[in-house]
Order: sequence, then C-alpha cells, then structure tokens
Amino acid sequence: MEIILTHENMDFDALASLVAASKLHPHAKMVLPSLQSDQVKQYLAIYRDSFSFRSASQVAWEEITHVILTDVNTITRTVGASKLKEKKVSITVYDHHPLPQDTNSSEDTYIIQDTGAAVTIIIEEMMNQKVDISSYESTLFALGLYTDTGSFTYPGTTIRDLKAAAFLMEHGMQLDVVQQFSDETLSKSQQQAFQHFLNESEHVEIDGLEIVIASFATTEFVNSLNSITSRVLETTGADVVVTITDMKNKVFVIGRSATDRFQLGKRMEHFNGGGHSKAASASIKNGDIEEVKQQVSDVIPHMVLSAVQAVDLMSSPVKTIDPATTMEEAKQNMLYYGHNGLPVVNENGQLAGIISRRDIDKATQHGYGHAPVKAYMTSQPVTITTSTTFEEIQQLMIEHNIGRLPVMEDNKIIGIVSRTDVIEHMHESSQSKKETSTIRPQME
Repeated sequence: MEIILTHENMDFDALASLVAASKLHPHAKMVLPSLQSDQVKQYLAIYRDSFSFRSASQVAWEEITHVILTDVNTITRTVGASKLKEKKVSITVYDHHPLPQDTNSSEDTYIIQDTGAAVTIIIEEMMNQKVDISSYESTLFALGLYTDTGSFTYPGTTIRDLKAAAFLMEHGMQLDVVQQFSDETLSKSQQQAFQHFLNESEHVEIDGLEIVIASFATTEFVNSLNSITSRVLETTGADVVVTITDMKNKVFVIGRSATDRFQLGKRMEHFNGGGHSKAASASIKNGDIEEVKQQVSDVIPHMVLSAVQAVDLMSSPVKTIDPATTMEEAKQNMLYYGHNGLPVVNENGQLAGIISRRDIDKATQHGYGHAPVKAYMTSQPVTITTSTTFEEIQQLMIEHNIGRLPVMEDNKIIGIVSRTDVIEHMHESSQSKKETSTIRPQME
C-alpha cells in the first residue's frame, strides 16, 4: 500500500504538493495531517469533498510499503512519524528544502530541487507526462505556488516557478480564488501572540545584522505561528526574527530571515527541525522555553555568514580635487572619468567635502561655473571605514540620500563606495546564487 504524506501545520504548498503528487501516483492514498493553517482549513471547509483524503486513523499502517513525502524530506515531521518508526518502507521525496547531511539515501528516491515552492517540482513532472488537471486542481496548485513565493516576490523564486504558473493559467487557474484564500487576517489569539512578540522581543546585533528573538508562553492553541513570525519580520524591519512559543506541551521555534547571510535551515537541525536559509522551524516536545531560548541565543552567532565589507566593494585609488578647483573644471573631470561625484581633499590630504554632479549642474546653470567647489561642496560628508558592512552601507545611502561614501583610514581617504558599486554587488550576488544554487538530482 502506498501513501502520500506532508508535514504537520500544513500550509498551501504542502496541501498543493500532496494533491499534485497523487496525480503522479494515482494508487497512493493522501493522508491529511491533523494540524493545518487557518487558510488551509478555510479552503478545505469548501473543497474537501473534491479530493479523496484520509485521516491518520483511516490508514492501515501495518500494510504500508511505500511512502511519498511532499514539501518535507523526513518522515519524522509527518503524522506517520510514530506509526512508521520501526517499519521498513521505501520512500520517494518531492521537496525544495535541503536534505539533512546525515540522510541515508541509498535505498530511497529523493527529488530535491531549488525552487520557490515544492509544488513546482511536481507540476513540472506533470507537464512532462502530460497529466490532465482540472480548473480547481490548477487553482489549488497555484495557491501553493503563490503563497510560498510571496506572489513571486521572495528571493527564492525561480523562473521554474513562473513557468509553472503559466502552465496553471493555461489549465484554468482562478486568480480570484487564489486571492480569496491567500489573503490572511489574524484571529484574536494570533493578534495577541503577534503583539506579545513585538512587545517582549530582544534585539541583538551581530556583525551588522539586527536579530530579533521573541518568546511567548500560552495555554491556548495559536495557529499559523510561521505567518505571525513573518509579520514580526516585516513590522520590525529586522534582518532575522526567531520566535519561541511554549504551547500544548511543545516548544515551537520558528525562524524567518530577510538576508542571505543567515543560515536558518542548517542550524535548525540543532533542534531536529528543518527548512531553508530564510525560513525554518522546529518543535521540541516537553521542552523548557527558557532552556530553548538560551540554546537559540547560543546557536545564533554560528548562523551568521561573514559580511561583505567596504574594503570588498570600494574603488581605489580615488580621484580627488582640491577646494580651489572651479565648478566647471570639476564638471569636466567628472565627464572625463565618468563619475557623478568627487571627494574634495585639502593640501594636507584630508577630506574636506564631497561635490556631486547635481551640485555642479545647479551652479553652472546659474552662471557660477567659475566659482570654487568649496563654496558648494558638502562640507561634512558621511564616511565609512574598511570594515563597514554592505548592509550598513545600504542603510547609510538610504538614510542620508547620498550616492557615494568615502572610505577612511587614519583620517585619509583610501577608497570610495558608490551607488554603482552597491548595485553591481546586488546583481552579481543574485546572479551568483542562481548559477551556484544546489539542485539535487534524483537519487535511486
């Protein structure tokens, strides 16, 4: 007997990939986890009878020979964890989360690929096999795709996700239904948890990253802790948020990250959890919330990757001018070297100011091209050091609305970081991630 399982606290990607896998494995029975997100519950309240689901109590676990996992790569995070603990079964996995390093994959099939949503992997296989799907199936698959990629805005989104969406559109995907069920409002208990996380949060700065750790103990069941954690991340503007919730004899650890420098999924394995670099979770049965909070604080510094610093981005040597240079001469210098601003350095080699192309254009338009740059330059420029991080550089440019930051050492200018340097790094980093992303092939 074959069954299809997905993770507990089932979200739309888990549900969509569960149903999609049944299209590739028509003889397998779909087993619903007992815990589901509020949006999934609302969806199933209407559509449940459209699919042939079984509950865990309806499964003859002793007869299982093959397990298909979707949006999860280990049985321990499914409703079958205790049922299949001592039973030898073959496993097929469709997932987009990295495989734990200690996984024994010699006898099982793992289709682990780098996509924004797990359902994308299965949609591609349906496309290859020319599997026919209905309009309501297309819409469910789209719910998984849209919610797990943030409507294709999350950094982990790939061109494969977009192609999958186009396929679903061709097969009757209903965007109004996608919007109806993907829009999320917080219940009273969720709002209370959200406010508690905001009010009782601890802010930690590590190597230029702002990290928020928030804990909450409750006797009530609060659903969608992952969504609440995402909202805390959005509201605080932090780089990383980790929430720790003591609830119903379990401690739930949920992490969300807005930066590539934080490796959530890998370190969440410390708590026997999983996920990927920007979203991960774990649950500790009968855990002590204070002990777990301390463990999170201890492990967080080891999750941070080294920062890109000003020394890695800056241009050097720096073209400079002296304060007596006329505005017209400065303009010609900028045109010749292709710069939009120049540092102004006095006779002692010290930084006196910054003159921008914008300042020069204003002066020359009013007939002051003969005036010295010292009359129009910014005399107290914002400066940085070689160790200023990329994140701090971005924030300084946004906060002060400036396009270049002199890099100083011993009161001397040794380099400069411009908007162009920041933009180039952002796009090079994005392209590098696409080219070096690990796509794990099928292993048999």
